[in-house]
Amino acid sequence: MLRITAIKLGYRSDAGIGLYIDRDVADRAGCGTLVGPLKFEYREPYVIDTAPPPITLGTTEAQALMDSLWSVGLRPTEGSGSAGSFAAQGEHLKDLQRLVFDHVIVKRGEHVQVV
Repeated sequence: MLRITAIKLGYRSDAGIGLYIDRDVADRAGCGTLVGPLKFEYREPYVIDTAPPPITLGTTEAQALMDSLWSVGLRPTEGSGSAGSFAAQGEHLKDLQRLVFDHVIVKRGEHVQVV
């Protein structure tokens, strides 16, 4: 199994992220295999589909990579938070709706039931 570990390359917000790729095994001496520098190859014609991808990840490995990137502070550009955070926001909105309906609408003499 491949293991990809992300590390932050400094303390500034614009510091880069380093990725280490290794096999999740070590021999008795604590030595293992680590991917060295990646090499670019000139291809003609330039079509991405003409060569196999240099790294292929299974679902578990891809999830571990995402978790590692999250741990060094990277977040998706679109959206924010997680499913748990989204659920908490939904509960907060329900609470706000109850406040508005209970204190604003009911005071005007309208009767609205909040589910």
